[in-house]
Amino acid sequence: MVGDVDIEKAMTYVDKYVDESRNLGEIPRAKFDEPKERVKEIVEQKLLVSRPLFRIGFKENQLDGDCEAMLKREIATELILEAVFGKTSDFYMELYEEGLIDNSFDAETESTKAYGFTLIGGESSNPKQVYEKIKEKLLDIQKTGIPEEDLKRAKKVLISGSIRMFNSVERMGNAFIRQLLAGYNPLEFGDMVEKVTDQEVMDRLKEHFDTQNCVLSIVKPVDEKGV
Repeated sequence: MVGDVDIEKAMTYVDKYVDESRNLGEIPRAKFDEPKERVKEIVEQKLLVSRPLFRIGFKENQLDGDCEAMLKREIATELILEAVFGKTSDFYMELYEEGLIDNSFDAETESTKAYGFTLIGGESSNPKQVYEKIKEKLLDIQKTGIPEEDLKRAKKVLISGSIRMFNSVERMGNAFIRQLLAGYNPLEFGDMVEKVTDQEVMDRLKEHFDTQNCVLSIVKPVDEKGV
């Protein structure tokens, strides 16, 4: 429950209506030996879509460290995605003007203690060409680095986004639950963004965005014959 809630009154309803016998105790978690390498580089399938859809995936292979280290990795990744692939970036405009992407193009990352990944994608008439261009761009900035002004802009975007979150009770609740369960205080997010250094972003760029270990998933439209 999120919002202007009387906690004591709310808890009386919880005690009254939540049956303790439904408590299953500790939930057993299966453990998997997740390989660092990808299984297959390109995966394609056909479904009822109007245009090809694609996602480029990067697996998280750095699951060690404390909560602060995990948060820093997530922030560094979000800074890279905003600076390089955000809708105000030069690379986004390049792809857009070439007709390779539309406004459905986006990028996201998720990091937890058990797993993590980064996805880049959207709709495109030529997903494989976009894939190659994104790999080329990543290899280029891994050598030259991300311009300082782009990183400053990306930090402002992340901080302003964390502030706008408070305009929505639902968004705030979801963010607080996710971040508190991950082990850090969501109110400290803005300060942590400022603490992430350019070198940490560069290290993350080289470690996480491995162009030899990413995967392209494509969903193609079914043709007129239903094939």
